[in-house]
Amino acid sequence: MATEPNIYNAIGWAHLQLRGGLRNMVATTIGYTLIISILILATVRFNPLSSGRILQAWTVGLLGLQCGILLLFGCMTVGSAVRLDHTSKMIESHRLMPTAAGSAIFGYVLGAPCQALSMALANFAIGAVVANGASVALVRWLTANAILVSFAVFVWVIVVFLGFLAQTAFRWIVSVFTIGFWISQGHLLLLLPGLTVLASPLIGNSIFAMRLRTAELSWEYMASAIGQLVIGSICFVAAARKYRRADLPALGAGLGLVLLAAWIGLSMLGIYYWDSFSPNWLGDEASNTRLRIIATLLATMLIAIIPTAGAARAQVKWKHHRQVDDVILPRRPISPPIVAALAAALPMLITNILPYPLYGIPHAKLRTTIVIVSFIFTISYMLRMLPLGKRRVWMIPAAFILLTWTGPVLADLIYHGLWEDSRGVTGIISTLSPPGALFEIWNIDPSVDPNIGPAVQASLAVGMAIFFYARKGISRPSEAIPAQ
Repeated sequence: MATEPNIYNAIGWAHLQLRGGLRNMVATTIGYTLIISILILATVRFNPLSSGRILQAWTVGLLGLQCGILLLFGCMTVGSAVRLDHTSKMIESHRLMPTAAGSAIFGYVLGAPCQALSMALANFAIGAVVANGASVALVRWLTANAILVSFAVFVWVIVVFLGFLAQTAFRWIVSVFTIGFWISQGHLLLLLPGLTVLASPLIGNSIFAMRLRTAELSWEYMASAIGQLVIGSICFVAAARKYRRADLPALGAGLGLVLLAAWIGLSMLGIYYWDSFSPNWLGDEASNTRLRIIATLLATMLIAIIPTAGAARAQVKWKHHRQVDDVILPRRPISPPIVAALAAALPMLITNILPYPLYGIPHAKLRTTIVIVSFIFTISYMLRMLPLGKRRVWMIPAAFILLTWTGPVLADLIYHGLWEDSRGVTGIISTLSPPGALFEIWNIDPSVDPNIGPAVQASLAVGMAIFFYARKGISRPSEAIPAQ
């Protein structure tokens, strides 16, 4: 069968038709344009003496509407398109078409939100006229919209990737990120410099200030665009893998290590040039530097689970094929200990760009290394012991992480909340968790011995390794069917 022409995308065209086709898209765009134009003219006519200030307010308001169109409406259409194809089982029909995986993902990313793109284009044209009337340079309006569109496309790729990664848990994943950002009122950007670098519309005074330092894109926005391109490309390739075959891992060990390295590079860039990337509209304090280091290390540890899990599960699947005497034995995967060692070593690069005041903490790097290495190898050994063929197998490591990370902290809060005499002593139980251990390690004046946390994490890793090798000697071939 012949492949489709480059100018035609079957999946993108299909989702355009599901939303009413070109006629509905044009009608919606014209209706939106008329409503916004009438509102702007009415407000200016109502108070002609303050037309300049009104138009300036409308310039910012139109930029806010642009955010709503591209980020809210656009993400909703992209997410619903992926979810609809999975729930209706149309994705299986798509896989039978002579459509390349990359072309299919492009169809989801740019075809599903075509209505949002059409409205955004009309909104841009209206905003250009309003900005001219408000004496705002056209280049500033153009630059702000370029930054926003770049970020929106990046977010759409992430949404498609998450939709293919976890179809049943898609809403939960998106809800957790949204609620977390909302509850923190954006302060996650102050704790995770890598996330700040990616969130280009929120850098500095944000694009809503309409006061870019130059008429051209500054280096911070260029670096953010490159970061979005790198992370977006990784997620694009991963989504294409899941489109080809649902049973294949999206990232795996190799691509997972690339994602981890990219995140670490963005985090290092954000930490070192924090004054350039810092979202000033949120406010910031110098004392938050230590919290940023701790939060970045914790987030990096969670991301390091991706390549570690990919290598561990690939090893389990490969051994299963050997145990059942499979005629076509797949290629031997990368050794899980090697991947775990790389995943544990890469995060330590973050400690090489710490601000000067934190260098006064003795043995901080060594203790941090023990905590990270112990956690990664604990997860690696655990995942290599879990059987194949069970979809809920991931609940075990998730429950383990939840228990070991939040359990000691909650127990510490309950303990110090019930006994008044212990209020002067904090962190004794919390330091048993990785977050509590890192908090005490990077504390200039620790309240408890910072060696306790690393010792506990190392003990967990050693215990898991002993259990793994003891169980390995008496294990039997699994009867479960391999599945991802």
